Amino acid sequence: MMLKQIGTIAVAAAALVGCKKKDDAGGGAAKGVDSDLPEEIARWMPANAQQLWQGTWQARLTLKTSGAMSMAGDPAAITIKDDKATAFDGKDEKQLDFAIKKPCEAAFMLKTPDGATYTFSKKFAINNGKLEVGEGAVGMRKGKAAVICANGMDALYTLDDAGKCLAWSDFGHSWKSKPATCTWSQKDGKDVLTAGQGDFAPTLVADGDLLKSEQFAGEAKDLQFKPAADYAAAKQWATDEAKKHAQ
Repeated sequence: MMLKQIGTIAVAAAALVGCKKKDDAGGGAAKGVDSDLPEEIARWMPANAQQLWQGTWQARLTLKTSGAMSMAGDPAAITIKDDKATAFDGKDEKQLDFAIKKPCEAAFMLKTPDGATYTFSKKFAINNGKLEVGEGAVGMRKGKAAVICANGMDALYTLDDAGKCLAWSDFGHSWKSKPATCTWSQKDGKDVLTAGQGDFAPTLVADGDLLKSEQFAGEAKDLQFKPAADYAAAKQWATDEAKKHAQ
């Protein structure tokens, strides 16, 4: 069985390893929350993330397994219950698995008849008890310690109080880390954290304990995931939006 990771601009394939899921009893992770995480990452997992994702949304989420991928995300009606989701793109309805994979990233998994599982991810932040969703880099901090969900091969960074920065990669639930550079600076009177080095290193501005890239902040403001009154209303919205884009 193969897992194919869908990003905004690329598709990567890796071996699929089953995710351990535990019930709330006995102190395990809630259903739909990935419990197979290194301690450096697991300690950043928001306690209420799974709960905040529940419900019905007017969303932007591309669920294509081939062809051109929308940078902004295609309109989709999505309803989430526990670790399952149903999505309607204006034409077709799909049944998906759902999980909080990282402290600031959720995943929708589509299983196809040929045995493949495609994963479609969304970055998120919890701001004053409300969910913000986008594609750009986002994270959170506690003092000078931080976690960042980014894009690319090293898609997650952790930074501890002593300044130790690690870049993490996950292929088939085999987490690996390597030393990286995370740099705090100031811009316009605000704390700024740069994860990694080079032209594509994400730079995030602190907003209280949240860290947001310019891309994520803009997409969250545009309400990529907006609560819907019910699934029927969300489906009608997705149908209307799909017709607009087809014109």
